[in-house]
Amino acid sequence: MNVKKLLGIVSLAISLSGCPQKLGPTEYLEGRVVKELGSAPLLKVRSIFKDGGTNIGELSYGLKVETDQGVYSFAVYEDKKFRDIAGNIITPKSLLVLEEQIEEGDTVRFALGDVSVMNGDTTIYFQDDKTGNVPSSYVSVVKKKGE
Repeated sequence: MNVKKLLGIVSLAISLSGCPQKLGPTEYLEGRVVKELGSAPLLKVRSIFKDGGTNIGELSYGLKVETDQGVYSFAVYEDKKFRDIAGNIITPKSLLVLEEQIEEGDTVRFALGDVSVMNGDTTIYFQDDKTGNVPSSYVSVVKKKGE
């Protein structure tokens, strides 16, 4: 079987699997977290009450990050599982776990966009004013505060 035919079969099998394919992020930025946003940071505070505190509604999480290119503010959303270019299934990071790991003062890395394998479309996560939405799989801690 020639290589083109094999790649075609593999590509078809992956596309029929139901997971979107991504080449991955187009570009990453790193910066220092100056503020955590949303309802996830409140869960720590509310969990100390014996009655469970107040229902805060739908879970949300966001970051305000100071970079060399300015301050970026973005919501982090829990993305769906997807396949990378090698065909591996990537499962998303939980917002609660990500929030537990990130603290103000930490250095984080986040994606500015990604490219779809299927059609080559580029998804841009940020507007011109440096606000946007980033999938949880593309946000990670690079360095903890004080390290």
